[in-house]
Amino acid sequence: MAKNRFAQPLYGKIIYIYETNLTMEQLPTIFDPSTFWIDVTGLDCEVGYLVSFQEGVGLVLTPPPNEEYTFDELKAQKLELVDAWTERKITGGFTSECSGELVRYDSDKDTQLTMQGIALNVNTDRFAVEYPTGCPVRGCTDGSADKTIFYLTPEQVLEWCADLSTHIGTCKQAGWNKQAEVNAAQSKEELDAIILD
Repeated sequence: MAKNRFAQPLYGKIIYIYETNLTMEQLPTIFDPSTFWIDVTGLDCEVGYLVSFQEGVGLVLTPPPNEEYTFDELKAQKLELVDAWTERKITGGFTSECSGELVRYDSDKDTQLTMQGIALNVNTDRFAVEYPTGCPVRGCTDGSADKTIFYLTPEQVLEWCADLSTHIGTCKQAGWNKQAEVNAAQSKEELDAIILD
């Protein structure tokens, strides 16, 4: 059983809770490092709870008010959750065998931009000068939680970027499918049945 619970707030509301044996410091190894987390281990906190920070008190979590939302409002809220879910999937890392073995790499926005920029220069003298032993990229080998530096050749950098693009495309399609499910829902029960795992 997971011993820790971490909550992701967005616009003053908890949108995701992750139960894990990982520590707060280890979360950036599987999620975008810029993702903000709150440790809610042992606290009464669920998705939808309101979150605020009050001077002299600190973190305050309160259940959402028992408001009656229209069905269109519920759909709009669910679509916001789908957008956040899709973004988490995109930036939460991906696997590639570009180095010759299965490795899980970061896919946060900074890593995406950096690697795509490097890929534009793989066939230039600049790449050879700046990366004489290969382009350094950190990742976790299959089954490991510890990051290792891999030095990628120009061909491997291009394959890395192709695998990243495939990952992003797959995540976007999954998001589009969830959006379609939300738009097709005819009741609150149907909306609640759409799981964002």
